[in-house]
Amino acid sequence: MKYFNSYQAAKIMNVNVSTIKRWTDTKKLDCIQTPGGHRKFTLYQINEYYRKSKKSKPINIYKISDSLNDLLCKHIENLDYKELNIYFFDILLEGDSERITSILEGLYLKSESIYKIYDNLVCPCLNKIGKLWEKNQISIADEHLASNTIIKSINNLNSLIIKESNILSKLVLLFGIKNNNHSIPLQMAEQILVSHGHKVINCSSDTPIFSLKSMIENHKPNMILVSMTYIADKKESISEILQLKKINKNNKATLYIAGNSNNFFKNKNFDGIKIINTMKDLNIVSKEK
Repeated sequence: MKYFNSYQAAKIMNVNVSTIKRWTDTKKLDCIQTPGGHRKFTLYQINEYYRKSKKSKPINIYKISDSLNDLLCKHIENLDYKELNIYFFDILLEGDSERITSILEGLYLKSESIYKIYDNLVCPCLNKIGKLWEKNQISIADEHLASNTIIKSINNLNSLIIKESNILSKLVLLFGIKNNNHSIPLQMAEQILVSHGHKVINCSSDTPIFSLKSMIENHKPNMILVSMTYIADKKESISEILQLKKINKNNKATLYIAGNSNNFFKNKNFDGIKIINTMKDLNIVSKEK
């Protein structure tokens, strides 16, 4: 987690240092005080101030990180995903998690929804990397470096995400189907769900259905979301989903399949299972009562 002193916070928020002091003294802006009495601020505290005060966010993206150059900041300010995709892709392959994190933070601080950041930037770049790997145009090492970089950056973004209170909070079980080793979509899905106040059990990728039986019976989730980004064996995948429907019969959780699913489940056996194609779809589901 990054910490900023009063002078740095003032530059980020485009105000005077005296204003920062006044806001903290009146408890409008939270801070962390060191044993020596110095004020330290996180981006979460700065963002939370604007949310509580319901003011617009005149945040100076240029000051949130030394890793962002003027050109990147300009693209973030303009929400220019076409240009950002070019830089984001290259930075992923370099494994620079600090810059990737700063780009995600900058977009979120500009009030961009998480699902838009993932649908417009992260997912397209990951899809491009996956296709290049399939064509042997990048190495396995390159693909793994990019994947681990985005995993770190999504985890880093967690410290900035403001979580809504939700009196209709649901318990959601997330997992990736057997032989599906893609955990990043589940990580992004968890972040979106948690931001809307839901509780999440994330069993990650490559989880055989039979191993979830006792968990479903004991925890009784309201929603079950299966990630099928990669399907190694169509017949086996269909068998797994049918087994899930059987296990869930008494629990009656709403079942969702996300990822590479539309071409596989045009079958009466899959009636009642809902499809999620994008993070926007998931965001809509997250707000349903």
